[in-house]
Amino acid sequence: MGRRLSRGANAVIYNSHRSRLQHESDGYASAGGIFIPNGFDVEQWRRDPGGKSSLARILGLAADTKIIGFVGRACPAKDLPNLFAAFQEVASTHFGCHLVCVGRQIEETAPPSLDRSRVTFLGQRADIPQIMPGFDLLCLSSSTEGFPNVIGEAMSCGVPCVATDVGDAAIIVGEAGWVVPARNAAFLAQALREALNLSDAEKVRLAGLARQRIESHYALPAIVGQYAALYRSLSG
Repeated sequence: MGRRLSRGANAVIYNSHRSRLQHESDGYASAGGIFIPNGFDVEQWRRDPGGKSSLARILGLAADTKIIGFVGRACPAKDLPNLFAAFQEVASTHFGCHLVCVGRQIEETAPPSLDRSRVTFLGQRADIPQIMPGFDLLCLSSSTEGFPNVIGEAMSCGVPCVATDVGDAAIIVGEAGWVVPARNAAFLAQALREALNLSDAEKVRLAGLARQRIESHYALPAIVGQYAALYRSLSG
């Protein structure tokens, strides 16, 4: 049905390059294909200089703990076994790091071998824009994605990302983080180690670069403008 409808549409909007390629290879019309990415409210998702100390205090962690964050739902696409395996590798050599998972039913997927003293499961939360700035890093362990919003949200908060190469993750991250092959805990762990070993100056530089990238390419007003321009072109 979608393939047939696409042939009569004036425009087919895709929010990721990967999604466009997949749909057009599956028979969707390419003539009207248009890419418009998701946008982010950079005032809602913003840096908070006190976010790290506040989150560490709430969680009962030492102020110098390196917090690796994960935000998402418990489903096969998020590849939580990949996340936990990579974290276990990292935790064996970086004793001051801690994993914080935000999302419903994630704890139920954790393996028995996971050291629960090194992980906090917060469940589903409505205050993620306040939690996110407390992360030192955000980890995306997915095996498949389209446009992973969580990366843009983290980067807007000045949080560098370590992500698997799924969907448009590499395009969003750019030079402001790490992108590794999916379904490979060893590569994911190595990137997490590199991120944790950054100097303070490099952390500040990367945080600024992440924020700037979202402001420059994915700020909500600019994305709304792209939709408005498309509607004007179609109505004219």
